[in-house]
Amino acid sequence: MAAKIGISGQTAEARALEIAVARRGYDLVGRDDVSDCAALIDARHAFAGKVNYPPETPVKRVIRPPWTPLPGDLWTSVAEGRDVAGLIEPDAAVFVATGRGWLEDFANINARAVWWRRSVPVRC
Repeated sequence: MAAKIGISGQTAEARALEIAVARRGYDLVGRDDVSDCAALIDARHAFAGKVNYPPETPVKRVIRPPWTPLPGDLWTSVAEGRDVAGLIEPDAAVFVATGRGWLEDFANINARAVWWRRSVPVRC
């Protein structure tokens, strides 16, 4: 019987790992049942929250490099999400990347266009 491996994440890295692990003959377990896994691979986005995996199960984390500004980008960093709305001009086009717990901080953005990218924790 092949060892059971759990992979957590809705990222390109997680999907690639699922294919690679399956091709090598390991069994992939469902994200909701990790009780008898030989190992877990956490391939979630860097913004994803902490997950409490079974303490007796080895966990490896695949960490994406952080997004960084490229030449010509205009990034503004803030200490708190709730500080963002006051910085946005009404005619601006805005990209917001956040975790699930911070969406309400951006409710008052008054912009021409807003694109959202939200990362949420996923159980393995």
